[in-house]
Amino acid sequence: MLQSLLLATALGSSIPSVAATVSGPGDYELVLTTRSGAQAYTLPLGEVASVTFSESSPAVMTIKSVSGGGFTSALSEVGRIVFRLSDATGIADVRAEAADVSIVREGLAVYVTPMAGLPVLLSLYTADGRLLHKTKADGRTVLDLAPLPPGVYLVKAGSATLKVSR
Repeated sequence: MLQSLLLATALGSSIPSVAATVSGPGDYELVLTTRSGAQAYTLPLGEVASVTFSESSPAVMTIKSVSGGGFTSALSEVGRIVFRLSDATGIADVRAEAADVSIVREGLAVYVTPMAGLPVLLSLYTADGRLLHKTKADGRTVLDLAPLPPGVYLVKAGSATLKVSR
């Protein structure tokens, strides 16, 4: 199945138009992350009705869903927009945020960001509870999943836990 999403802006050269084409089986989603690294909004691509940018000052980005809901943010607060394919295993990733930490998976990388600037303990476990890795995250820390064999893993940082499949 081929799905296309075109994000166009009326802001001229200050913000380029972005086109993304995704193909193949699976469920795709739009994920918006703020400049601070916090995941602010996630929506399945099939639910995206429109993405617009205003020419107001400050510039505003609005994502509307087909169900009528949506998300609006000052464009200066938008860090990145990614289109993500959920895993074909049928086990969806769970996004984890807590008062003390944010854990976000992007591809084969897991980003751990302490929210208050205080270090947190970062641990990686197998699905059966075996500890594979333990370290201190005292800033944006990247955990690379590429060397791991396929399976289900738990990433625990501070008071948040993220289930990932590889």
